[in-house]
Amino acid sequence: MTTYTMTVRRSGDWWALLVPEVGLFSQVRSLDGTEAMVRDGLATLGLDADAELTIAYDLPRPGRPDLERRPG
Repeated sequence: MTTYTMTVRRSGDWWALLVPEVGLFSQVRSLDGTEAMVRDGLATLGLDADAELTIAYDLPRPGRPDLERRPG
């Protein structure tokens, strides 16, 4: 089975999703939608949408300005 790594990081009001193995980039408003969005992107590229996904969160350290700008 194919395995892809999905990196998730905050980007303003959105969550940026990157699957570097295939050059896939997308965005979601809520973390709940990350897996579905990446699977849809893989299918659109003609790749195995049922592949195993490893998720790597690239989150800011506490106290960094990008965390403090989060919408309330």
